[in-house]
Amino acid sequence: MDWDGEVKQRFIGLALLVVPAAIFAHPHARVDQQAQMSISRSEISVSFRIIPSTQDGAHMFDHLDKDSNGLISNSEKTAFASSLIANSHLTVNGRSVRLGLLDTEVPTRKTMRQGQGLIGVRSRALTSLPAGRQHKIVFQIDDRQFAKGWFIQPFYHRDLTNGRTAPDVSRKAGSSDIRIGIAAN
Repeated sequence: MDWDGEVKQRFIGLALLVVPAAIFAHPHARVDQQAQMSISRSEISVSFRIIPSTQDGAHMFDHLDKDSNGLISNSEKTAFASSLIANSHLTVNGRSVRLGLLDTEVPTRKTMRQGQGLIGVRSRALTSLPAGRQHKIVFQIDDRQFAKGWFIQPFYHRDLTNGRTAPDVSRKAGSSDIRIGIAAN
């Protein structure tokens, strides 16, 4: 191992992972909602990311702070995340699959008022997508607490594609759903 080059690169890479995301954040003019799907043969993970705007950030925080104490408690985080997940629908091969809540993060009111930081909700569903068969995944988000639409971005584990045919993705403009067709590999 090259202690001068390789160790420095690893240290810098680790430092970038540890530095809070708020340092790299910039104020947003509108609320941005995204869901990142990570799909493998054995599970589907969904990370919901809501970035407040300078105009709406304080109101968004106050909406989550049900007891108006200026803090978001674990029960308030869980209530919000559970509602978001309940208003999201995942279907695999025609069967409804339930997402389970993993964790939730909410920035401070000051950070949200500045249109920075992000509300993050991580969820996961165990599933089975056996090789050699076609699969169809449909994911839809009906949650409209903060903004009208969601952008959904899928990512695929290597075990799903094996460097072969990329999944077929279809979206309708302005909708908050995605349809993914996976070829028999």
